[in-house]
Amino acid sequence: MGASPASAADLSDYPGDPGDLYLTVAENTTLPKLGGGTFTAADEDIVYFHAAERQYELFFDGSDVGLSGATIDAVEVTDGFFLSFTSARSVSGISGTVDDSDIVRFEPASLGSTTAGTFFPRVDGSEFGLTSDGEDIDAFSVIDDRFFFSTTGDFSIPTSSGTVSGQDEDIFECMDDGCDEGAKILLNFTASGLSSDSEDVDAFAMAGGGTLSENVLLSTTGSFSAGGLSAANEDVVACDDRSSHDASGITCTGSKVKFVKYFDGNTRSIDGNVTGVDWAFEPGSE
Repeated sequence: MGASPASAADLSDYPGDPGDLYLTVAENTTLPKLGGGTFTAADEDIVYFHAAERQYELFFDGSDVGLSGATIDAVEVTDGFFLSFTSARSVSGISGTVDDSDIVRFEPASLGSTTAGTFFPRVDGSEFGLTSDGEDIDAFSVIDDRFFFSTTGDFSIPTSSGTVSGQDEDIFECMDDGCDEGAKILLNFTASGLSSDSEDVDAFAMAGGGTLSENVLLSTTGSFSAGGLSAANEDVVACDDRSSHDASGITCTGSKVKFVKYFDGNTRSIDGNVTGVDWAFEPGSE
């Protein structure tokens, strides 16, 4: 996970200017370039959104490292960063095929318009019980030895204590060594009112150290309508003050809990699906 902005726990001013973000998009998108002009972000790229300037820069150029034709559908920026893709493909430096339920790690040597570095396998989805067609990872967050996933369809994860099941709008948690012990539904967005086909969570980031008092960012494949908020798939929504937590997972409902629009894509030059999101600081300020 990218470092959390200092304001992550207080979203009372939103909708408004969000903090800086890392973003991926589903299709070629022309964006205002930091410093002037424009550039086109492709679906294999990661862009850095500078909130104060409302401009972007190319952070990761996927075509430089053999990802032309790929679509990144989940991203996490940390020491190096983690990626997942919409379909199975070959990835330079990794033997065999990277499945759409897998996660790879990229260790950069350089970034921006001249991206270079090395890919490594990080998560084999089949070892976490992700084996069906609907269990493609399309959103995730990584905090220490904890992995948080969402999938393109319903998931069913076998564990030593039974099966953990959920839908494409839910987030489940596993440990680094697999889901056999301690797998659970962490964020029950189905119970929070996300239930239509368009409300598959396909971008997700958890702020802070993974504590339940911090905020969650999410975006969906299509139109979003829950908790009195409507949003589109180019927007990023936050679940603020998640105080409801039981055995079926945290829900974003109740008098102290609300959905807020954190990033309005339409007013920030994005008119297509946001497929990946992570918190960010200004480069060099972490």
